[in-house]
Amino acid sequence: MSPGTYWAFAKTHRVQMAAEQSGQPNTTPTGAADPQRLKRVVHDVLSHIRRNPLQNVTIILAVATAIVGMGFALRALSPEPQSSTRPASGTLAEALAALDADDRETARSIAADLRLVDDLPKADLGGPAYVLGVTMAHDGEEEWNESERRIRFLLAARYLEEAKEFGFPAGRNGHGLYVLGKSLHSAGQFARSLPVLHEALDADFSRRTEILGLLADAYLRDTEPQYAKALEYNREYLSDDALSFADRYGAMMTQAEIMFGLGEFANCEGTLSAIPEASPHYANALLLKSRLLLREGDQLAAQPREVTTAEMAIQVLEQARELLGLAQVHDPTNQRLGRQAQYLTGLTFRKTAPLRATDAEESADLRAALEQFGRTRRSHFDTAEGISASLEEAEIHQVLGDDDIAIKAFRRTLRFVTDAPAYNNPWISEDEMKDRIEAAYAIYRDTGRFDLATKLASAMKAIFSESHAVQLQAETREAAAEKLASDAEGLPLSQAQRLLVDSRTENRNAGALYAQLAKLRYATKHYPNDLWRSANNYLRGQDYERAVRYLTQFLSTQNREGRPPALTALGEAMLALNEPHKALPYLSECIQYYPRDPHSYRARVIAAQAQRELGNLGQARELLEANLEHESLTPRSIEWRESLFALGELLYLDGVRQETQSRLEGTTIEDNAGRKKAIRHLEGAQKSFHEAISKLDEAVTRDPESPQAIEARYRIAESYRHASKLPRRKLEYVTIDTTRKKLTEELNAELKAAEAGYRELIAILNNKHERFELSGIEARILRNCYFARADALYDWERYEDAIQAYSNATNRYQQEPESLEAYVQIANCHRRKSRPAEARGTLEQAKVILTRIRPDADFLQTTRYNRDEWGKILNWLGTL
Repeated sequence: MSPGTYWAFAKTHRVQMAAEQSGQPNTTPTGAADPQRLKRVVHDVLSHIRRNPLQNVTIILAVATAIVGMGFALRALSPEPQSSTRPASGTLAEALAALDADDRETARSIAADLRLVDDLPKADLGGPAYVLGVTMAHDGEEEWNESERRIRFLLAARYLEEAKEFGFPAGRNGHGLYVLGKSLHSAGQFARSLPVLHEALDADFSRRTEILGLLADAYLRDTEPQYAKALEYNREYLSDDALSFADRYGAMMTQAEIMFGLGEFANCEGTLSAIPEASPHYANALLLKSRLLLREGDQLAAQPREVTTAEMAIQVLEQARELLGLAQVHDPTNQRLGRQAQYLTGLTFRKTAPLRATDAEESADLRAALEQFGRTRRSHFDTAEGISASLEEAEIHQVLGDDDIAIKAFRRTLRFVTDAPAYNNPWISEDEMKDRIEAAYAIYRDTGRFDLATKLASAMKAIFSESHAVQLQAETREAAAEKLASDAEGLPLSQAQRLLVDSRTENRNAGALYAQLAKLRYATKHYPNDLWRSANNYLRGQDYERAVRYLTQFLSTQNREGRPPALTALGEAMLALNEPHKALPYLSECIQYYPRDPHSYRARVIAAQAQRELGNLGQARELLEANLEHESLTPRSIEWRESLFALGELLYLDGVRQETQSRLEGTTIEDNAGRKKAIRHLEGAQKSFHEAISKLDEAVTRDPESPQAIEARYRIAESYRHASKLPRRKLEYVTIDTTRKKLTEELNAELKAAEAGYRELIAILNNKHERFELSGIEARILRNCYFARADALYDWERYEDAIQAYSNATNRYQQEPESLEAYVQIANCHRRKSRPAEARGTLEQAKVILTRIRPDADFLQTTRYNRDEWGKILNWLGTL
């Protein structure tokens, strides 16, 4: 049978054999054609060609040969026989006789026909599969290509397992078990071979010595080697005096490998020294000696860095490299030894690189290692050495800073691991592979290369669980968000805003990944924490609707201890969605049922804001005062300081509310009752303004660098100016000189404090603007301060100073609509100073400015009139 036919046929059985290895039944009906299998064959072939272009020609020829022989292969070799009425070309006895005579083609042909007969005697049901399995095992022993050899032994094992299930032919049970165990061993299925070989050991005494050797080797080369067992069976194997020269030295080689695995390096070296150069195992002895030298080099390299120890380590590693070259020269046809020597040679270059004295020498060794590992990977991609070499390549590219190449190499390595039927790697254990891949991911994450970290993490489900891969991606995006937010600090506002937008995007990405992780870990203890992290990232990413969704789910998983933070976060999210009425129940639950929990203090601050937005200023004030008076909170705590700022602002708003109410009452001096009512409102407003000044001044004094400090300073100045309206209103109707004098002094004191507050804030913001870009709020406050200071001076009747202040404002904001208000006030100042000509000139100047203001300016946002109305107002004022 052609190699191509075997190869294609093996592909069609990949799924079935993989299922058997994992203990899962094959669901394809007996005798039924499976078009999905053929589709998978084509897909596997094309994928293999794409990954290994150098082998394209070989594969295409193999496929062509396979297509020609597919009909025969599926008929003659399929482990699932199809019924037929055509008589067989011979009997089972004839097939067994041909097998014993080593006439494999005749035996194979008869057995293939017998598999199509549906009325074989029960005792003969396992016979055809036995014959096909034994002939296939013989073919495997003669195959030189290692991959093809492994496939043949896998097929042999498949037939022989079927034969074992139905029963081996009479008198051949021991032989069948022996060939089955040997086939599994030769196919690299060491764990599966062990129980069969133990059965064979009891059933076939004639092959006891050979089976002992197979057991020793299987225990040694299993995914989790059992060195003590291997040593036991190898010693028993060596006890046979009839062993040939080659077999005895082969067992000594196995003994040396066992000693190496047990860490008995002196015994290992002693055993190797007893293997003569004439032995067929001498090349393997050289390879194991090189591994001892590699270990010695590692020990020297681990010592404190000195020139002498580094040079000694390099010498030892170079000796190992020389031995590896000699091993390949001594046995050039040994594929297994050849690929191991290639891989280990690459390791020697990688290990000497960091020991070199110069960067150029180090780079040269790393490049040499890359070349060696690349050659190993390309030639032996489906072996332990190929997979290990691919990982080494990826790590070296990462060290050299070739990040894009490194990521592709890491992902390729993970794909190789996925494609392998089972993980069995003597060079890099599965745990070490995981640790090294995760370490590479951590390097990218910890150095801020988050996109690279995510690309690697997304491929890691090949060796990790899907949930772990998703968790790493979520943590990466979360770390990216934190880094962007941190980088934004101290930058000019325009630059910081872009980073903050990106940071919020990353938070939303992290939120989505944590939500996916929560679904994957729904039935685990991690589920609530995944929901919490998803919600928090959505909250930071300002996706409040999703934040509410996952906070609600998280809340349903929590007992008393875990509820306060979720209730507070839910209230915050609801408030951000402009739904204060929905926020309050959650916040109230936190405040009422968990009064001593730290989150209840934050809940009061948020609840106060919700009550304020609903117009319930009294209830808001109670909540804030409860925080300020709480025995567990001190002025050092964030919630206490936030409560103080919030209370000051609340008192200011209450003052504005009462001042507005006063304007709605008694608008004329003649309306005595209305006037009294208005005065009472103004008195209440002034009291609130003074209380606001007291709280905000304390807050700014305690925390002058707070983000809220600028607004608080502005509110203080505004409170003084608004508080001056009470004495000004009273002066309209009070006639007693002493009272008027006191009111005038009060008025001037309020305006003086207001003007000083505006002036100080202008200086602070201008100084900041010289170093940083102002935020939008800060820029608006600065503008308002320029105009409000001038207004305070005007009300103070310091008209010359007011003219200068208004001029400063118009010069700074000449192209803005609000400058028109300043020109009108300048004109009023001139009139108060009996300078009508200057007043009219100022108004004419305002008309010119009106024509220069940009067409899209929104006049009504910052002034009382639109553009047309301003033209009419200025014309009218010019006639006065």
